[in-house]
Amino acid sequence: MNHVNTTEQNGSALIGLVLLLVIAVLYFLPTVIAVSRKLNKPAGVIALNALLGWTVIGWIGALVMAFSMETKTDYELRTQAMMAVAKMSESNNKSL
Repeated sequence: MNHVNTTEQNGSALIGLVLLLVIAVLYFLPTVIAVSRKLNKPAGVIALNALLGWTVIGWIGALVMAFSMETKTDYELRTQAMMAVAKMSESNNKSL
């Protein structure tokens, strides 16, 4: 009888641990998305998720930020385009 109780307790502990892991992954889902999307500046998403993720509004805000913020690739492309426009403008001004 004692062996059965120990087995049930181990099973309950394992279920509890798996449930805790699932909750942690869901809680930090915005952070995981921000890092996997390679955001240019993911610190805002990480901070909002860590500090206010326990509120539904904070979690939703972090999730929206994770999907809508600029990635490093987008930032680099935008910077290159701006530099190209600046060079074209500079060469046009010299020719005048």
